[in-house]
Amino acid sequence: MVSGRGKAYNRVYGNRNSETVKVNIPKNSSKNSQPQVQEKVQRFKPAASVRGLVWKMKRWFYATLRKLEDELGEEFDATTSREVWRQLASSIVEYNQEHDLSDNPARGELEWDVIEYEGKLILVIKRVKIWYFEITQEKEFEVSIE
Repeated sequence: MVSGRGKAYNRVYGNRNSETVKVNIPKNSSKNSQPQVQEKVQRFKPAASVRGLVWKMKRWFYATLRKLEDELGEEFDATTSREVWRQLASSIVEYNQEHDLSDNPARGELEWDVIEYEGKLILVIKRVKIWYFEITQEKEFEVSIE
């Protein structure tokens, strides 16, 4: 995809067509399937850098976590949700540092769920999609006022 400011590179975490980031959650001992309670997608406006985008995602995550804690009370396990988020955020930051993408402008999208896990509800990020932008040309124009 080519935009007016440069090329956009697409990176999806957790999709079959890309690399998968694995997040470790202790195995569920119950044999019941995990029912989905709520499913949402959060889109983020373009940020000046990937670091800024990850910061926006972090702010959104913790705001949503607090909201769910208030709404669901004792049914909600915020500790496990935080552990899952920290592992995912670390994987995203690591990938961007390894591929020298941290300073590129980017926009993103999170697909998230509130699922039942070991008798409690947890907030889980199912998919992270990041569009990386690269400036292909820079031109400076002189402006004169007559």
